[in-house]
Amino acid sequence: MLVLLVAAGLGALVGWNGLVPDYWQSYIPRWSRGFLLLMLFALGAKLGASTEVHSHLPALGLKALVISLATMLGSILAAVIIAPILGDHASEPDTALPMDSTSG
Repeated sequence: MLVLLVAAGLGALVGWNGLVPDYWQSYIPRWSRGFLLLMLFALGAKLGASTEVHSHLPALGLKALVISLATMLGSILAAVIIAPILGDHASEPDTALPMDSTSG
């Protein structure tokens, strides 16, 4: 868990300090989506291959389904609430915000 927090923190620091080369800017959204999908696939494969999960599935089935659905609905609800607060930029995740050094 600590490794994940450190990795996310370092990524944020690199981005905030302008250390990401300009030519990477167009690739980052695609990379992040691709790696996220790869991580979700790996998680699903690990759970699917686990004999422990298979043996406990009858007992956990309904609970797991309810928790999964509640998580998805909560994420959608949070996005619906937060998107208007973020404004127009929330609908354009693939474009970087322009850096204007003259504004203060």
